[in-house]
Amino acid sequence: MQKALALADRLSGGEAGKGASFVTLVPLGRGTVWYRVLVGSYPTRDSAAAARTSLWRNRAVPSGQGELLRAPYSLALEGGMDVDSLRRRGIPALPGKPDAPTLVGAFESAEQAGFTQAQLARAGIQAKLITRVQTTP
Repeated sequence: MQKALALADRLSGGEAGKGASFVTLVPLGRGTVWYRVLVGSYPTRDSAAAARTSLWRNRAVPSGQGELLRAPYSLALEGGMDVDSLRRRGIPALPGKPDAPTLVGAFESAEQAGFTQAQLARAGIQAKLITRVQTTP
């Protein structure tokens, strides 16, 4: 997971930065978890495709990597949570803006968020499913 978090942090800032980057846990079965890195929030599919092309051109990610997904949901953590301590506990939290909740993950559906929400609940952390873009959960 540390590699996924490092990539997300790198893609969130600097020249390659395209806005917030999220790490989402995707269970593959038999105890295997895949760490998916999602980059940015774009108003249209075309603008997301252009951003992906820019990442390829700038060699921020290898050419050909990256699917275009609509992942409008995240989990907002209640209370003031320290991102670094969450990450040390295996929770891929995103440093947020001041006065904004700490976010975990970017999900295509509420059901997809369930695995991460269960992980947070086992850690004693309350989280609420929210939308990051203009859509209604």
